[in-house]
Amino acid sequence: MFKLLALLLVAAVYAAQAAPIETIKLRFKISARDLPDKDNVGKGDPYAEVYYTEDGKKDEIKIGKTATLTDQANPDWGDVFEFEFVRSKRQKWILKIYDHDNLREDDKLGLAYIEVADFVDKNQHLSQNLNKKGYVLLDTVDPVPVASTIPGQPGVVLQNTQVVPISHVAPGGQIVYSTTSPMKLKFKLSARDLPDKDKVGATDPYVDLYYTEGASTKQTKFGTTAVINDNNNPSWGEIFEFQYDPTRAQKWYFEIRDSDYGDTDGVGKVWVDVADYIAKGQTLTVNLSKKGTLTIQSIEPVVNPGVAGPVQQLQPVQPVLIHHPVQPLQPVLVQQVQPVVVQPVAPPAPTVQKLRFKLSAKGLEDRDVLGTSDPYVKVYFKHGSEKDVLIGNTKKYDDKENVDWPDVFEYNYSPSVNPNPKFHFLVLDDDNGRSDEELGDVYVDVAEYVQKGESLSVSLKKGSLTISKA
Repeated sequence: MFKLLALLLVAAVYAAQAAPIETIKLRFKISARDLPDKDNVGKGDPYAEVYYTEDGKKDEIKIGKTATLTDQANPDWGDVFEFEFVRSKRQKWILKIYDHDNLREDDKLGLAYIEVADFVDKNQHLSQNLNKKGYVLLDTVDPVPVASTIPGQPGVVLQNTQVVPISHVAPGGQIVYSTTSPMKLKFKLSARDLPDKDKVGATDPYVDLYYTEGASTKQTKFGTTAVINDNNNPSWGEIFEFQYDPTRAQKWYFEIRDSDYGDTDGVGKVWVDVADYIAKGQTLTVNLSKKGTLTIQSIEPVVNPGVAGPVQQLQPVQPVLIHHPVQPLQPVLVQQVQPVVVQPVAPPAPTVQKLRFKLSAKGLEDRDVLGTSDPYVKVYFKHGSEKDVLIGNTKKYDDKENVDWPDVFEYNYSPSVNPNPKFHFLVLDDDNGRSDEELGDVYVDVAEYVQKGESLSVSLKKGSLTISKA
């Protein structure tokens, strides 16, 4: 009986899941790190403006503005913003950071688009890269409520329980839970669709690995991969170890370079919140800053995170043999029956979802000497390692840095037929007779676009591109 109760306890604790928060009043602060220097003497004088949109609409509603901090590249604004979160409204924050200038127009330091649901789901702590340089940090000023429910018992809600990750599975199947104790992470790296940096052949990539802690911008190096020659889809064999401490708000910074006879060109870079990697089950694929993706993959067995309960070590349950007396077999009269012909059943047709989307952009780079750029977009899709296939081009506009293209594109999304498809958006400046200049080049996972409710914004070299349902 004791063993049966222990087994039921394991099942109940393992099945407990954090219920998603549908509505909540948020109160948060903003910080920024590694902002660009715009002043000739000293650092900038930054301030931030906060806006929001709902349901994929383009109307930006202002929430508020921070104070201006003097001579700061790493500001911590003390202003508290309040916001009513409603998950069904697909709300998005827009953060615009400026450098105050008494004599001239304030310079733009950076722009970030943030899904509010993402902030809520990450325990109201989030970091986001700015479109130019640096990143922003958003943190709650209130205790984070966590509610857990047990499947099969809808009336039972465990309020204020602590959602903790599982540290590891010990030999023999023992599950070890972790709260504030450090966790050793062991992982490998791989990348896909890296840009070509060499004139002959593919890139020769390697990765430098760094981490930061808390609000500090100090980058500490903890590893480097080997160089893999002529490979735009490398899988590095090195196993990296990292001591994760949930109390220190740790982030990883991965910088991919091309080893080219001593010239280490930048291929791509990305910031990753280690807590996000843990929450995603220690397998995470992220888009790089220029082109392609980087995948961080655990090399140890991982049990799904997000289990509510105390720190405990559960012993594996031993099998119990139950003996039943054997009754003698009685003779059975077998009658001959006619054979039944079974008709083969055709497999179900693959599910196809027709996606219809439009594009818009904000804050595009100025490439023309006179006036702003004349932007248009080439739209492709890509399946696995196949070549990009052109869907079409948008209309070209003259002298625009904020543009809503009217063109509607269609794509038949069928993950069972074409797994892991991507959209490829190449934003160009039309240059009347000369070679069109690139304003941005970005790949987007179709699955991520669908998961976000068919509304997704991505950062370009400067500014951002938004894909929205048409």
